[in-house]
Amino acid sequence: PNHNSTNMAQDINRLPPQNLEAETALLGCLMLDKDGIINVADTIISDDFYDLRHRLIYEAILTLFEKSTSIDVLTVANLLDERKDMDRVGGASYLASLVNSVPSSAHATYYATIVKKKGTLRRLIHSASEITNMAFGEEGEIEDILDVAEQKLFNISQSNLKQNFVPISSVLHDTFE
Repeated sequence: PNHNSTNMAQDINRLPPQNLEAETALLGCLMLDKDGIINVADTIISDDFYDLRHRLIYEAILTLFEKSTSIDVLTVANLLDERKDMDRVGGASYLASLVNSVPSSAHATYYATIVKKKGTLRRLIHSASEITNMAFGEEGEIEDILDVAEQKLFNISQSNLKQNFVPISSVLHDTFE
């Protein structure tokens, strides 16, 4: 058997990069510290989370942040309930367990770095798989395939640089209130 095809078959059965402990710790930190989201909102996107429950919880936290609403277990639970996602995330007891899993919110940025890295690696694997399929398919001109491959990799590298900019008016308003 071809050594490369053996490696590809093994890769299919491997678990994608993820760190559920870092995900739970990050979400716990964000619900413990009302200002914690400020430190990670510009780097973490919901797709960085491997666990669907964690994606939904993070999306709720981001929504509360964007609405300048306090972020804690109760407000997150309320929003998830309104969205009919409470059962999907494991209920209020799961949210409470996230907060109880961390002694303090001091390491939120460290956990965010881990979550971001794992999410980026998963996107890289997904894009590499798509590029591999295009190459095996041999459809289209080689220049077009190379352009698509380059664009996919460029998009991943750019997502690591993205920042969410906030209008200065909202910062000034919050500052002088």
